[in-house]
Amino acid sequence: MNERASEDRQPASGEPQNGDVDPAEGVGEPAERHRDAPLFVDMDGVLVHTDTTVEAAFALIRKNPAYALALPWWLLNGRANLKHRIAKRIDIDPEKLPYNHGFISFLKTEKASGRRLILATAADIAYGQRVAAHLGLFDAVIGSDGEVDLAGSRKLEGIRDLVGDGPFDYAGNHMHDFRVFEHARKAIVVNPEPAVRRAIGGKPGIDRIFDDGLQTYKDYLHALHPRRWLMNLLVLLPVLVAAEPADRWIWLQAGVAAVAFSLFASSLYLFDDFFNLAQRRMLPAAAHSPVVGGRVLADRVAPMIPALFVAGCVIAAVLSGELLAVLGLFLFVWVLGSMTAAHAACAGILASGLLSAIRVLAGGMAISMLPPTWLIGIGLLVGAVVELARTRKLGFI
Repeated sequence: MNERASEDRQPASGEPQNGDVDPAEGVGEPAERHRDAPLFVDMDGVLVHTDTTVEAAFALIRKNPAYALALPWWLLNGRANLKHRIAKRIDIDPEKLPYNHGFISFLKTEKASGRRLILATAADIAYGQRVAAHLGLFDAVIGSDGEVDLAGSRKLEGIRDLVGDGPFDYAGNHMHDFRVFEHARKAIVVNPEPAVRRAIGGKPGIDRIFDDGLQTYKDYLHALHPRRWLMNLLVLLPVLVAAEPADRWIWLQAGVAAVAFSLFASSLYLFDDFFNLAQRRMLPAAAHSPVVGGRVLADRVAPMIPALFVAGCVIAAVLSGELLAVLGLFLFVWVLGSMTAAHAACAGILASGLLSAIRVLAGGMAISMLPPTWLIGIGLLVGAVVELARTRKLGFI
């Protein structure tokens, strides 16, 4: 089990060295400083409003898309191996992480009172050391090391390696943190996910809760960018010029196609948020999506990307093979637009227009008709105008 001191902190003479955490004996320090048990603090979702491993994984894909194929292969050898291989290739900038400043203020108070603070993260230990060095609050760091994934019961084992049978307190936010909470003297819950909020109601060992009101079901819904689903109403336009516009069946077909596009597009919106996190964080805070602003757990949202992608494709395939092909065209234009928009402002506007035109075309494929050229042109114009308005407000980022 790895355990290292924070990089920016040199132990003073007579102070416990790495691995010598013994709150019961208080070796080398006044006994009154150890009346309180050491506080172990989780990092992802607690100390920072994100998951550093998920962020690094997308940064790795951005660096070289071929790594998207390597990630599942690394995962076959365990989560600890996956985290370690990512950490070897992608460093994190601790200064740019979205920190939980309210909770950090509490930690500073605890530190000033002589409390021993230990960062206990399931992320690779290299990331934990970087964050600990930046904050300068922690006496030691334990984390995943390429062989052991320090989460759940494994994290409890890591804590016991340091304190033995001595008392300790723990701050976490995940359901798997309850395995540690059950053995802690005091449990501190920080910005719990919805499932944890429900669970802590009947847990007597919870000492205090730091809840900024984040990670609600509403936040997870907003992470899908539901406002942008309005653009998928363009899928319904071909029904208005169909031979029998009052036919309920074609309205149903077009409606299902719009749902497929909404799911499919949401997977792309989520991917885009993760893929461009650094650029998105340069926008005004009011423009931050829940992913960018850390209002949702990244490790909970990231798996939604393939799930939404597959769901959209399956629904489209059930309607018609032509509609599935149009989704493929939509993906191609979206990728091309994403690659060029950062270099040319007009490219993003043109891509948005083309994506809207494809939505109109998809509506036609859903009801087995080819939309007239002028109707596709309307879709192109609407998409371009909407994107122009958005970029004038937020900038070309």
